[in-house]
Amino acid sequence: MKHFFFAILLLTFSGVFAQSKAQAKKKIKQLSKLIDIAQSKKIDVSKEEMSLRTAKIFLKYAAWDEQNKSENERFFDYVHIYKEKAKELAKELPSFEIKEVNLLLDKVLAVLQSEIDGEIKRKKSPEIHWDKLEIKGNKVIDTQTGKPVFLADWIWKPKVKELTEYYGNMDGFFFTHGFLDNGTLKPFIKNKLVDKPSGQLGSIFLNHLGIPEWAKKQFPNLDKAGRRYTAYDIDHPGARELNEMLLKQIIPLMKGKQYSSMYMMTNEPHWHTASKAWNTGEVTEYTREKFKKWLSTQHTGIKTLNTRWGTSFKSFSDVEIEIPISEDLKGTPKWYDWIRFNQVRVNEWFSFLHHTIKKYDPKAKTHLKIMTHLWSENKRNSGIDLEALSDLTDILGNDAGAYYSLMWGKDHNWEDYYNFNWNEISMSYDFMKSIGPNKINYNSEGHFLSTVRFRDLYMKPEYARLSHWLAVLQGMNIVKNWFWFRNPDGSLLDQKDSKGYGGSNMQQPRIVHEVTSTFMDLNAHAEDIDALQNLDKPLRLFYSKTAAINTDNYMDHVRELYEEVYFEGVSIGFVTQDILKNQGFETKEVVLISNTEFVTDLEFDQLQSYLDKGGTIVLDHNSLTKNQYGEQRLKKLSGVKGKVIYVSDVKEVAKQGLKFIKEKGLLSEVSIKEINMTGRKGCVWRSYKKDADTYVVNILNLGKQEASLVLNLSNNKTVQRIVNLLNGKEVNQQFQMKPQEIILLELKTN
Repeated sequence: MKHFFFAILLLTFSGVFAQSKAQAKKKIKQLSKLIDIAQSKKIDVSKEEMSLRTAKIFLKYAAWDEQNKSENERFFDYVHIYKEKAKELAKELPSFEIKEVNLLLDKVLAVLQSEIDGEIKRKKSPEIHWDKLEIKGNKVIDTQTGKPVFLADWIWKPKVKELTEYYGNMDGFFFTHGFLDNGTLKPFIKNKLVDKPSGQLGSIFLNHLGIPEWAKKQFPNLDKAGRRYTAYDIDHPGARELNEMLLKQIIPLMKGKQYSSMYMMTNEPHWHTASKAWNTGEVTEYTREKFKKWLSTQHTGIKTLNTRWGTSFKSFSDVEIEIPISEDLKGTPKWYDWIRFNQVRVNEWFSFLHHTIKKYDPKAKTHLKIMTHLWSENKRNSGIDLEALSDLTDILGNDAGAYYSLMWGKDHNWEDYYNFNWNEISMSYDFMKSIGPNKINYNSEGHFLSTVRFRDLYMKPEYARLSHWLAVLQGMNIVKNWFWFRNPDGSLLDQKDSKGYGGSNMQQPRIVHEVTSTFMDLNAHAEDIDALQNLDKPLRLFYSKTAAINTDNYMDHVRELYEEVYFEGVSIGFVTQDILKNQGFETKEVVLISNTEFVTDLEFDQLQSYLDKGGTIVLDHNSLTKNQYGEQRLKKLSGVKGKVIYVSDVKEVAKQGLKFIKEKGLLSEVSIKEINMTGRKGCVWRSYKKDADTYVVNILNLGKQEASLVLNLSNNKTVQRIVNLLNGKEVNQQFQMKPQEIILLELKTN
């Protein structure tokens, strides 16, 4: 009887699959006919042609999944939230994919019919000429059109026309130290590069795993104290010698090519050295000796260090420290010295790689795949100094992500107010943009759709659209998303990192379609989006890496202040000691400081210098009161030419900052009033004045609830007409926005 019911169940699944597939094929024919009608009316159908391609690809993938249920069961079993129902999900997957294809086609058919009927009007999505792209300042320019473009591609996507025509066509080359044989580049690699065409805009991937045996013999102990993506000691003299050998032979063969437009120096760098940290570990004597020398430059003498550390070393050469360092030491001078030194030595390592690459290709543009959560979260033991590394490199490199649920672990308190955790994208991108305003932002491993702790097979397209659009609005120019794990026939790639497949975008046709559609829309309005990306940042939050090292919850405080001003329609920036010193700040902005107790004397003096030039600072009484070693600071900031405003708490810091830029006329001339059921604003918006009578406003509802919005102008002008640029429809000054909705408006005053 059991086998009978199982057979019936299989027949049911098989019948549903066949029926849904037939429906999808019928809709594909309907869409093809509708495309012909639209073309006869001179309507742009590039998005619909992409939709057809997506539907056909995922019908093929579903057919493969129908024949390979055991393989999919294995991958679902890897995923924490799907482990208990892996077999059931593998059976249902083909029908689920076909259902998603049908939903995709239903929506596309309805939208195209609306345009044919004259109900909506969309702007043409431009073709991207991947072999004619050029990085110019903070933009990627399609030199064939002269206009900025925003790019999306997928990691590991097979390079076949079926996939490169719509889903990205980035190029590149992967190389590693294993390409050397006793210090000499292997002939087959040399020949491969000599024969490789210039190709399309791309990135070079410098891999630091798999040190060859000859190198281990030539440089004894080189492979000690490595980490997950750098399997050797960066302080070992042989590390520089080995990389010099490789770079001087391989870079001349790649320079000047389109595929080498960018050089990624390391994948997800990190050197955790704290006791409870992920992938933590020991350091070598090379590092310890370097630390002792560094300490001698930070303290006036060994007596000073002993007083601060509570030790009795006779000289700096006698200094000892236990690594991994105990997290019980957080907030102590010993903790500060080690954590800061760990950043300094990593900065020096990447400075070496950066300048060596430049030596062999002076026009090279370097970047790093920095995990931005190492900055946006509280912990500071990774060795990554996001500010210094973003300043060093030519491109703001990262692999920022987002999520709306977690498979395990705790999270920040955002779920009551917002539909996803947008903080890492927004705050880290504003920080990086403040460091390198004239650099592009390249997310070389986008984790908006899944992370180690986030996966949802049933993800809604609206989230995929919102997260990517927000990232671009915040400054992202290129994303290479995680990931395309299928061969053209639907079979799975032979990759070791397969735990990311089950429940991913490779089983979600509407998600892949929505990401592609989103970038087609962004590029249709690229000049407006570019203008919104590059607004002045008059509101500046002060960030101290000293406070971040010494204070357990410092980034929580930064986040709180950031959130207080984020939904006010103003582009937010950051300042640090070096930003204030090196970027020639005018005094039209205001600097906000909250809960920043620890700063070095250099940081304090730079803030005072800003005031002496006429700047304005708003801060609470708790800030700037101690140095990096917890020693009380007697001095206070004083305003002679500038102005210091002391307030009681973070809300007052934000309030006074907004008041300042309003009085200076630095707020947008557009004003938006928002009402929603949470009582906290959830619509982030940016605007710019396009000409004397035209404003462009981009609004994204990050909120948990529907929002009621009222648009006005603050310059006594009257809004005559508002048009949604994404569909050509007119909009009233008061309207509703659903959670995850995006709207791009043009306001006309005559």
